[in-house]
Amino acid sequence: ISEWLGNGKTHGYRPFKSARAWCRKMKFKNVSEFRHFCKELDKPRDIPVAPNTVYKNAGWTSWGDFLGNKIVNICFSII
Repeated sequence: ISEWLGNGKTHGYRPFKSARAWCRKMKFKNVSEFRHFCKELDKPRDIPVAPNTVYKNAGWTSWGDFLGNKIVNICFSII
C-alpha cells in the first residue's frame, strides 16, 4: 500500500535511478507503450507498473524524464 500512496517508500522495487535507467534502455516511445509492455510482456518484477506513484517522493519528475522521451512531457502538459 505504501507504493500506492506515493509516500516515498519503494519496497520491493529497484531504486528510482536504476528503474529510470532500465526504462530508458528499453526506449519506450510513450506511456502507452510502457504500459503495454508491463501488461503483455515479461516486465521485471522490481519495475513498478505505476512508477509515477511509487517514485512520487523518491525522484519522480515526469514521464518524459522517466522514459527519456521529452515529447511525452509536451503531450501531457497539453491535456
